[in-house]
Amino acid sequence: MLLKQFENIELESIPEVVDYILGELNTFSVFLLVGNLGAGKSHLVRGILHKIGIQSDVPSPTFTILNQYKHNSDTYLHADLYRIKNTNQLVEIGFEDAVESSKMTFIEWPDLAKQILQPPFIEIQISPIGNKRNYTFSEIDQI
Repeated sequence: MLLKQFENIELESIPEVVDYILGELNTFSVFLLVGNLGAGKSHLVRGILHKIGIQSDVPSPTFTILNQYKHNSDTYLHADLYRIKNTNQLVEIGFEDAVESSKMTFIEWPDLAKQILQPPFIEIQISPIGNKRNYTFSEIDQI
């Protein structure tokens, strides 16, 4: 179900999108980030985590696969599943447990995650248009 769209947002100016996620969507815990390489998926997660109050660097988890961040007593997970080939690999790295123990999880390249996690999710489609981005939010309540 389509929830909202943001159009022509400057990559450096995403506070409206971040506020929407942390405000109206704060009851959801799993966010699926969909977009091509360089679309701004990690940039969006960085903006969200900094707004929450995480002061550390928030790099893309391309090589680590899973990055966890602590703030107060909460854990936030940022995953990049681009290099994961099958759901067995997700099980081996403890992906499900990491998601369950996180207040919010942001998953780049989420196709395999959708096979093992239970909805509801929020899917965020990020589409670059020049130096701007369109963000489309959809709720997925069944697979």
